[in-house]
Amino acid sequence: MSNCQRCESERVIFISVKCADSFWNNITKKDGYVPTDMNIGYESDYLEFEYCFDCGHIQGNWPLPQTQYEKEMSQ
Repeated sequence: MSNCQRCESERVIFISVKCADSFWNNITKKDGYVPTDMNIGYESDYLEFEYCFDCGHIQGNWPLPQTQYEKEMSQ
């Protein structure tokens, strides 16, 4: 386990949740796999991320470029 990117706390937990092809988001408003370009999963049934108990920061590279879902919604 690594330290938090924001506050350097050691209180970072890895979270993995199986959502059985039922990932929903308010951008696309449809079910499906967890998108790979949102820093929260890898095009599978699993929502996965690291979360800091001290500052609440979700670990990852931010800000993200426009996601595929955002591109599809703007067409």
